[in-house]
Amino acid sequence: MIDRSRAWLLSWSALCLVLLAATTTLVATEWQPLWEFDREVTRDAANWTRGHDVLVDVLHVIEVAGDTLAATLISVAVVLLLWFKGHRRAAVYGAIVMLASFGLTQLLKRIFEIDRPEWSVLPEQLTSGSFPSGHSSWITSFAAVLIVLTHMLVRRQGLRRAATTGLVLLCLVVFADRILLARHYPSDVLGGALLSITVALLVLALYSPSPAASRRPRIRSSPACRRRAGTFTWCSTRSRSRTSASSRQSWARWPPRPAGGSRSGISPASRTPAPVRPMPPRSAAPTW
Repeated sequence: MIDRSRAWLLSWSALCLVLLAATTTLVATEWQPLWEFDREVTRDAANWTRGHDVLVDVLHVIEVAGDTLAATLISVAVVLLLWFKGHRRAAVYGAIVMLASFGLTQLLKRIFEIDRPEWSVLPEQLTSGSFPSGHSSWITSFAAVLIVLTHMLVRRQGLRRAATTGLVLLCLVVFADRILLARHYPSDVLGGALLSITVALLVLALYSPSPAASRRPRIRSSPACRRRAGTFTWCSTRSRSRTSASSRQSWARWPPRPAGGSRSGISPASRTPAPVRPMPPRSAAPTW
């Protein structure tokens, strides 16, 4: 993911932002089809969950593990671990994504103040706004940061795919938890996920967590650049990449051969052969 172009990241970020704006508008205006769908799905899910006591206990553990305090501690631990392991840019990227997602989620909750579903399975009632879901927002931002770090630090493609699949499944489990416990409507979960994905892609497009982004080594110019400039210069990566194959092959002919002469600059016609020294005569064999 980190090797994607900035245009690709910005395009997908803009698409997620459009979907988030559309979802927010439909929720704020209480669009009738979406309103009926949310209530019907949440009510049926809550009625089904009440008949499974073990499932209720498991879902309650998942809820506690993703509340504000636990999410803050986990996020801080990951950022500090990255920082002290030497991945400073990755730590900054993770901190920006998770802080921005949390702040925007709380801001939208206070702006719209959507009521929570009335079929909560657990006796504890939550008073904060329903849209967007804070659990969904945090787990999506957390998974997005870990996916970026996996693609940056893990070389084996099979391990990267396994880690990405596991993180996506973790997000789906938390999404299901919020709906099965009737803590949020499906639109709340969708809004939280879209918000964090938008933030993660936008920050990734503007700030690369790769350590190579902080080091921009100067690259020596190609022979063609040196010939055009007449002196030794430094050329950028773009000028080096645009060097043609013929100019790269001219490296074997550097320095350039003078017109009408050899590499040493002396005309072949003006050269005089070195004198040949005669071999000394072989002395006569000694007599005893």
